[in-house]
Amino acid sequence: MWKNEIKYYLFFLGIFPFLVLFATAFRRAGFAHKEHQLGVLNAGLKETHTVKENNNSADHAFSKALELNPGNDVAYAGLGNIYQSQGRLQQAEECFKKALELNPGNDVAYVGLGTTYQFQGYSKQAEECFKKALELNPGNDVAYAGLGNIYQSQGRLQQAEEYFKKALELIEFQE
Repeated sequence: MWKNEIKYYLFFLGIFPFLVLFATAFRRAGFAHKEHQLGVLNAGLKETHTVKENNNSADHAFSKALELNPGNDVAYAGLGNIYQSQGRLQQAEECFKKALELNPGNDVAYVGLGTTYQFQGYSKQAEECFKKALELNPGNDVAYAGLGNIYQSQGRLQQAEEYFKKALELIEFQE
């Protein structure tokens, strides 16, 4: 029973934050037609594989975006995800905090910060970040999965199961 939930959560941590960043950038670009959405998401999936294979290129791309627009909260969150995947947790934390300073409504940055706190062993702060992300965006499946993971690690298995199920429901709804 828990095997699938854990598998999905690990998937979220690995690739989903990048897809969310692409989707956010897409929304900000103002694409309105479904054909454009699918094209952008497909490009995002291809780019995600490239990012996963070469974090240095992604690091450079987000750094370049910040050089061109220092107020780009999405680029700070993206750079935070790269640093997080490299184990550079302090730098990741700083990037997510900067993204939130620029845009306190960035639920993706709250999820990134929450995940960083979780990796650092700060469960209480991580829980607060995931809850804030859900307050901003009740459809954030990664935040539900993050809370599920925290509750599972605390032995609160009933709650964990509820949050994992909600994350899965949201994923199935999006498909």
